[in-house]
Amino acid sequence: MKAVFWSNFHGQAKQTANIIAFCRIYAHFCENSLLITQTQHIQNDLEEAILGRQRNQKEKQEFYQDGGIDALIRTFKQGPLTEAAVAECCMSLHKNKKIHLLPGSQSSNRSFFDENMNAMFLSLLSRIETYYDLVVIDANPGGNTLSMSLLEQADIIIVSLSQNRGMIDEFLDKYRELSRDKRVFYLFGGYILDSKYCVTNLIRRYPVFNSKNTGTIPFSTGYMDALSGGDTEKFFEINLHAEPRDNNYEFIIECTRTFDKIQGILERAKGRKGYGAAG
Repeated sequence: MKAVFWSNFHGQAKQTANIIAFCRIYAHFCENSLLITQTQHIQNDLEEAILGRQRNQKEKQEFYQDGGIDALIRTFKQGPLTEAAVAECCMSLHKNKKIHLLPGSQSSNRSFFDENMNAMFLSLLSRIETYYDLVVIDANPGGNTLSMSLLEQADIIIVSLSQNRGMIDEFLDKYRELSRDKRVFYLFGGYILDSKYCVTNLIRRYPVFNSKNTGTIPFSTGYMDALSGGDTEKFFEINLHAEPRDNNYEFIIECTRTFDKIQGILERAKGRKGYGAAG
């Protein structure tokens, strides 16, 4: 199963924050395996938010020699890709569960990177998918060729939006066909409940949104700090057990509600396609 997170604009919809919130909750509630990766060129926002900037920098020299997407593509070119080979190119994010991060490229040659990704990533992804229950992809924003191909193959498309009418209108105008796709789930990151453009009002204004295909990751100062410091694992470990009087209780409740909606869509897609359990 493939879940592709995508946005029509770069940096406006809190896509990295959305992905990490979903994956942290997935790791907490699910026993299923998960791989997280991204397709951007030397853009380590996802890795730094998960691992922390200092740890990221410290591990780069050692890990990226034999790991990450670059190493996996080299292995894939040489022959059949085994489950062990995939795991060797990943970082484990959970001591008891198969939750892996496949870091992005470190290649300084953009044209070489684009050529490799456009030629091989979809085939590589098809193989990776057989080893995990869910593969989450942080796709390049906008009309990137590879991103458009990923959206075509996705089991669910999570469109990251903000409470900015200009961004919403641009998406609906430029990606009208995508907006009609039943696989699309709309996710508003950094969501502010008391905004004029809350989900309730947006559903009234835009027919494409409804209570089943729309969710939010609320704004939380604590979560933003955790993302900046690479402490998201600790943040969720503490706050997943938050009580009503705690600062992040509403944040966790809404994230969990959104997670349940996405999981429901994935389960229905899994049933339609007849997926078996991954290893």
